[in-house]
Amino acid sequence: MVIGKKALSGLLGNLDGFQQIIEKKWKQQEASFNQFGQQACNKITQMENQRVELINSLNK
Repeated sequence: MVIGKKALSGLLGNLDGFQQIIEKKWKQQEASFNQFGQQACNKITQMENQRVELINSLNK
């Protein structure tokens, strides 16, 4: 019975470690995706400003 408890304890410990690895990777991916989203929004804003400037220059 002691062997079974040790095996179960070891398995649960391994699962906990695996969960921590997944959570760390998830946070890294989330940060990367948020950075990409910010860069994309900045680029779109920049392009919209250029479009407005172009339209305004054509209307002069």
